[in-house]
Amino acid sequence: LDVYVFFFLMIRRTPRSTQSSSSAASDVYKRQILYTTLYDAVSGQTTPTKAIETLGALSFKNSVINNVDVGIDATGNDIEIEDSQFSRILLGYAIDIDGVGAVINHCDFNRNYGGIKLANNDGSEVIKNSIFSAQSLYSIYAETTVTVNNSILSGSTHNTSIGLSVILANPHY
Repeated sequence: LDVYVFFFLMIRRTPRSTQSSSSAASDVYKRQILYTTLYDAVSGQTTPTKAIETLGALSFKNSVINNVDVGIDATGNDIEIEDSQFSRILLGYAIDIDGVGAVINHCDFNRNYGGIKLANNDGSEVIKNSIFSAQSLYSIYAETTVTVNNSILSGSTHNTSIGLSVILANPHY
C-alpha cells in the first residue's frame, strides 16, 4: 500500500500596477490574510499576546485563531472578517475593532472571553451568518447600535439589535 501526501502552497504576487512597495494599493494588498491557522500562542505574559494587531483596512478570511490572549485588534475603517473561527481567546475580545464599516460574516465564536467589540462605530457595520457560543463577557459589545442577521446568538449583548432570522439559544458545541 503506497500513501502519497501532497501539499500545495500558493504564493500570490503583488499586482503589476503596484511597482512601489510604498504605494497605498500595495499596503492594502499586504494586509490581506487568507487561509491562516494560528494556534497556541504563549499566554500569560505581562503584555497580552495578540494574534493580529493592525492599523487601516484589513481583509481576514478562512482562518482560525485559537488559544491566545487577544484575537484581532484592528484600528481603522473597512475591516472585513469572513469564514473564520475564534475559540478560547483568554483575556480580550476575539475581534476588537475601533472604526466604522466593519463586515463580520460566517464566523464562529466559541468559549472566548468576549466575542466582538466595536468602538467608535457608526451603526453601518454588518454582523451576519455567525454563531456565538459561551462568551464569558459580551457576545457583541458596540458603542453605537448594530443589527445582527441570520445568526445564532447566546450570551449578553450591548447596543445590539436582533434582525432577521436570529436564533437566541446556545448551540451547544
